[in-house]
Amino acid sequence: LGGLGTVAYSAANHFMDAFASARSGDGGVPWISANWDAWPADGPAPEQARQRSIDEYGMTADESAKAFTAIVTQAPPGQVVVSTGELAARINLWIRRQFLSSVEDVEDNAHARPTLETTYVAPENEIQQAIADIWRQLFGIERVGIHDDFFDLGGHSLLATRIVTRLRQSFRVQLPLRSLFDHPTVAGLAQEVSRGLDETQEQKLVKVSSPHAETAQELLSKIDQLPDDQIDSLLDKYIG
Repeated sequence: LGGLGTVAYSAANHFMDAFASARSGDGGVPWISANWDAWPADGPAPEQARQRSIDEYGMTADESAKAFTAIVTQAPPGQVVVSTGELAARINLWIRRQFLSSVEDVEDNAHARPTLETTYVAPENEIQQAIADIWRQLFGIERVGIHDDFFDLGGHSLLATRIVTRLRQSFRVQLPLRSLFDHPTVAGLAQEVSRGLDETQEQKLVKVSSPHAETAQELLSKIDQLPDDQIDSLLDKYIG
């Protein structure tokens, strides 16, 4: 399914899919391009907090061996997809970007806040509460403290994109993706959002305070287009 940081990887796999399909259609040696989830890697198992990331779809050693055998012995030529999760739901989530729209969407599946070194601190204002609610929905946990670290909760680049998008939609501010990586807590993001709201308000004030300057410029432009005798007539009317 790709994602941030995997553009070249996704493009290469897309090429292999097309190549295998084209070669298989020639009627010669059968070609198969297998699209499967991550194979097991050496190292410790993912933390519980990271189980909601795309890593949770990785195959076990036994599943990998069975999938390989089945593809080699039974799969038809062309593209073959092996997904450990519901593929349609994953496409909707990561490709079509169908976000969770309300808190109720995750209430039934929410799990307890993972054990962190950071002590839980509840949101202290409306901005922090709104950001914490977004995190709670997208992480699928019961509560998020304002000092909980995004990465300690299991955050990754795709989830960061979803969070920043939701923040932009909710607060109507220009918030770069980098903000989340530089300030990976609810409290830190709340400060960035507040700063963005202040800048937006200043821009609105500038627009409101300058209409007369624009009108004056338009008036001068119109005067420049008037003939001299008409200008003299107007001056006599309003001044003389």
